[in-house]
Amino acid sequence: MAYCTARGMRFYYVEAGEGPPVVLLHPAPLDHHIWLYTLLPLSEHFRVLAVDQQAFGRSAKPEQPFTIPDYGEDLRAILEALKIPAAHILGISLGGIAAQLLALRDPSRVRKIVLIATTAHTTTLKFVQERLARLRSEEFGTWYRFVAGTLFSPAFQATELGRYLVDDFVRRSPQLNRTSMIRFYEALQRFDITDELSGIAAPTLVVAGGQDVTLEPSRRIAEAIPGARFATIERSGRSVPLEAPEEFNRLVLEFLS
Repeated sequence: MAYCTARGMRFYYVEAGEGPPVVLLHPAPLDHHIWLYTLLPLSEHFRVLAVDQQAFGRSAKPEQPFTIPDYGEDLRAILEALKIPAAHILGISLGGIAAQLLALRDPSRVRKIVLIATTAHTTTLKFVQERLARLRSEEFGTWYRFVAGTLFSPAFQATELGRYLVDDFVRRSPQLNRTSMIRFYEALQRFDITDELSGIAAPTLVVAGGQDVTLEPSRRIAEAIPGARFATIERSGRSVPLEAPEEFNRLVLEFLS
């Protein structure tokens, strides 16, 4: 567990293992804990770093306006700060957006990318506007529990483990900053790199949860990136590494190896 400074901000990360570097990036509004069942299995073969992105977890909480492309710049600067010339990048949802941005803007930094339950555009997604409106009007804990719940399939949330994990994320919600979250969802209303995807040259695996709204956006990403592989884990929501860890880890290890 450590911090690094990049682009004038502090970023928190957890590190394990030795070997070729792998960076793990979480979805909003969760944090690095979503990699609970992935970090150690990957660390048997790789140097693995699970990072809290800006506005989330224990990392910096900017209150001034920022843009979604800043997440790609953050990732580049974090690799530079940690003296990592290039890495495999795994990203869920927002993390997958950051991975796509880095692969487009600084391809020499990317070895392979795994995009999980993500999208290349958010400008027309109704849930973005809904989350922003509720964030401005609801008690923060209520809002966070609602959003965290949308990242897991209903069947998983009905299990004892699913309830525990959602509750565990909710317990960490006080780490977040409402203003910073508002800035994030404002930025998310203005993001679209759909027309650029054919420029991603890194070997790419796209994994989608069959029970999540990102299933079709993920499929379209795989169709647009030359040579990309696509896999669906039918019973999972967006939080694939938590809901189906064995299947997910097998896919990832086969792809990275």
